[in-house]
Amino acid sequence: GNRIIRQALGEVREKLVQGQGLSQPMATIELFPRLLVEMVVVGEKTGNLESTLANLADFYEERVSQKIDTLTSMIEPALTVVIGLVVAFIALSMITPLYSLMGSIE
Repeated sequence: GNRIIRQALGEVREKLVQGQGLSQPMATIELFPRLLVEMVVVGEKTGNLESTLANLADFYEERVSQKIDTLTSMIEPALTVVIGLVVAFIALSMITPLYSLMGSIE
């Protein structure tokens, strides 16, 4: 969880303080996706690290948003079915005793 990420970022910070670039320590930690590391390498080589990181942030934010939308679209029908079953159960549990009561009156 967060502890693992915090530890990985701490390692990267230590290497930066020692004078290494950002991409070298990131490449040694498997937590960072290859695309991220490769884009940081390109950003360092071209001198556009700031804009590269901004583009990466936008890319990953969009990716997370898409995954949340997909998850929401999958959960919504399942919740509708569950709520329908609960309503049907409540309706049956109320109507069944009424029919039994009406049958015993006649």
